[in-house]
Order: sequence, then C-alpha cells, then structure tokens
Amino acid sequence: VTLSEFCAEQGFYARFTLSECRAAHRVIRDMFAREVMQRKLDQLQLESGGDDFRYHHILVNMLGETVYPMLLQMFGIPGDSQPVQTVTHCFASSHFEIETLQLWIETELLLRNKLKATEAFKYWADRFQRNG
Repeated sequence: VTLSEFCAEQGFYARFTLSECRAAHRVIRDMFAREVMQRKLDQLQLESGGDDFRYHHILVNMLGETVYPMLLQMFGIPGDSQPVQTVTHCFASSHFEIETLQLWIETELLLRNKLKATEAFKYWADRFQRNG
C-alpha cells in the first residue's frame, strides 16, 4: 500500500516482536546493572537536581545519544536522526505479556526512571485487575 499524501513526523517506523522486546530490555537492563553505568546515572541525578521530569529528559537524551543507536544497529533497524522516537515505537508492545512487562519494569527501575516505571507499573496493575 502506498500512501502518497502521508506526511510522517519521522523517517522510519518499526515495532519489536515480543521476543525482540524482551531481548532489547535485557540488553539495556544488563548494561545499566554495571557499576560504571550506575555511576553515570548518579551524575544524571545530580544534574537533575532531584526533579523527576528533568531527570527523565536528561536520561532520554543520554539514551538517544549512546544506547539507542547501538540497540537499533543490533536489531538491524536503520539508524535515523530520531533514535528515541524510533526505539519508543519499537517498544510499543512491552506491556502485551507479563514476562516482557516485568523486564520493562526492571529496566526502568535500574534506569531510575520514575516516570516510565510508573507507567509500566500501571500496565502491571491493570493486567492483574482485569485477570483477577
């Protein structure tokens, strides 16, 4: 299907399969479990002055400059000028199943990303509320 009038906000869209979501979350989780990366996060928290929103934005900028381009390359996804948006689209299925959702939560907690951890926990709570 060709959409001749479609004006995309970014040049490339992709979605990870659930298996790819799990693998990508594991890569990020394992990377940030290392002491050197935790020290880097210490620096980002100091820079944010304790403001969770500011920390989130500083973290996302760092991920977009260093981690996400590497992650896209690992999965054979073309690099573009908006790696944060591309990876965000890729991870859109992270809440579809428990194992992937758990990995997402672990990753956000390691990243100290309260905003995204809260979002992931809301999916978790909703899932258990619906399923009893």
